[in-house]
Amino acid sequence: MAKKVLVVDDESSFAEDATEIIQRAGFEVTTATSYTKAVQALEQHTYDVVTLDIMMIIGQEEQIDRDEADSGRRTGLVLFEQIRQRWPQLKIVVVSVLGATSRRLRAVSDEGITVLSKPIRMNELVDAVKRAAG
Repeated sequence: MAKKVLVVDDESSFAEDATEIIQRAGFEVTTATSYTKAVQALEQHTYDVVTLDIMMIIGQEEQIDRDEADSGRRTGLVLFEQIRQRWPQLKIVVVSVLGATSRRLRAVSDEGITVLSKPIRMNELVDAVKRAAG
């Protein structure tokens, strides 16, 4: 049975490209282009890996507590924290324009979570997903 991957990115063109290339590598892939859609997918299905744009911003349709996303907090970061709490077994591949040099992302990568910087070569994303899926 194919491993399941959730691709979470508010940049729809990136999400589509990532979904296609990860599917070609033999994974079953679901795409979520917002915080709300990602939470719905996580609550309704079981995944092995999630690729997450940690800098995803709050959208108009988002069902997130505005206090959680205040003072520059991004919904991608809020979602990252929720995944760690609610689905601790889920492997995460973080995608960000900041890259691993950001203080926040260095801490994430120190915990053994893969951090990839945009723009990403899709073969690097597939390799990271394969490693995370085991």
